[in-house]
Amino acid sequence: MNSSQQIVLAQRPHGHVSLEDFRVEDVALPELNAGDVALETLFISIDPAIRGWLDDRPSYLPPGALGEPVRAFGLARVTASRNSNFTAGDIVRGFVGWQRRQIVSSPGTDWDRIASREDVPLEHYLGVLGMTGLTVWAGVCDILRPKPGHTVLISGASGAVGSVAVQLAKQAGAQVVGIAGGAEKCSMVARLGADAVVERKLRIGRTNSRRQHRTASTASSKTRGARCSRHRSPG
Repeated sequence: MNSSQQIVLAQRPHGHVSLEDFRVEDVALPELNAGDVALETLFISIDPAIRGWLDDRPSYLPPGALGEPVRAFGLARVTASRNSNFTAGDIVRGFVGWQRRQIVSSPGTDWDRIASREDVPLEHYLGVLGMTGLTVWAGVCDILRPKPGHTVLISGASGAVGSVAVQLAKQAGAQVVGIAGGAEKCSMVARLGADAVVERKLRIGRTNSRRQHRTASTASSKTRGARCSRHRSPG
């Protein structure tokens, strides 16, 4: 198939995004030249960073261009290849953008080939087995290095990074206190193994602050997920 559908950035949003900030376009794809690969998008990661990329302001990456597919990380399948490093059927990870198909010219190190396993859902390679998991591992296992006797306080403990941090800190033997907003999120953090969970949305009054500012303590549960390796990651 030599066409694709894209969601492009139509205008810079002001405040919250709206439908008018985007536009759906059908586009023709170029022919596959030497060194190119054809990709079909499988999963798109909807990350908070996308909102920042929509603005025209200095950042660690250039702003998303008007009229171009919205920048987003994701997984894609190689459907055709004229590149010796990729073959049809390969699963790759990179900035797929909000589009169904695309031709990538001479893909470099910004495209990571995934050695997928049947017992691991592909979407995990955008989460705990992707940049999220690597971020947590570096912060908890390589920098913080918790151990028995330590108490680790984790804000945003129900989020993508925080939820994994809770499990890794517990696996290392530390006492873990998580902070989350709302009963449902606090319950999830407790199930992940946190020794105590602080509900950040509770209001503290002048007369009964001690009663309203409470910590929901829970029994530690057996954690599941990645373990902290004692070895540093290779340079």
